Amino acid sequence: MKESALSNRLRTLREEADYTQEDVSRQLHVRRQTYSNYETERRTPSIDTIVALAELYHVSVDYLINKTDVFTRQHLTSSQKKAGEKLLNEFFALSAHKQKEVFEFIRFKKHLPD
Repeated sequence: MKESALSNRLRTLREEADYTQEDVSRQLHVRRQTYSNYETERRTPSIDTIVALAELYHVSVDYLINKTDVFTRQHLTSSQKKAGEKLLNEFFALSAHKQKEVFEFIRFKKHLPD
């Protein structure tokens, strides 16, 4: 069976954010199995849940439901966009080895309490 764009994009965005299904289910206030069912097409999320997912991943609802292939981060201020661009420029100036270290550091920091 062909996977839907929604389920594929949910899985891809979750993995890119380095979230587990448990992480996302907690954000949505649903059971992990419920969220898993969204990724495997056993359940379709409500429109409210789709909106919450778009907000979580900072993408448009249109992107999630495959009305557009344009991947844009929504709800960012101009200073956040500039900071993101600067960060990306610095990141891409690093060697592949150092880029990998940056990802490892981010994963480490994400699991520490604030």
